[in-house]
Amino acid sequence: LVDPAVTAAVLVSLPEELPINETIELKAALEQRVHLKAQAIVLNGFIPARFTPEEVATVEPAGLREVAQIHLARSGLSRTASARLRELGLPVAEVPRLFSPTFGRAAVEAVARALGAP
Repeated sequence: LVDPAVTAAVLVSLPEELPINETIELKAALEQRVHLKAQAIVLNGFIPARFTPEEVATVEPAGLREVAQIHLARSGLSRTASARLRELGLPVAEVPRLFSPTFGRAAVEAVARALGAP
């Protein structure tokens, strides 16, 4: 289990404060207690920014502007989460949150691309 030639840990987190804190603690615990080094982190449910604050301010009607503001805030949380995880010195794969009623082939391919599959 501790031979890095045959065993690696890949940590998975969500772009929220508690899961990020737990991921940071898990990395330390794996290294200190189990002597297992994490090799990468997957940030699942990442929400990339689609609008600038200036663009959000111009969205009409007001109901859509509110949705755009929420999206902007969530994308900010994702960026902050990614930055905190990158401080651990490991590669971070940002897997986008998929807004799809089904999880079919297209969704699997989107996740695979985010993880670096050809």
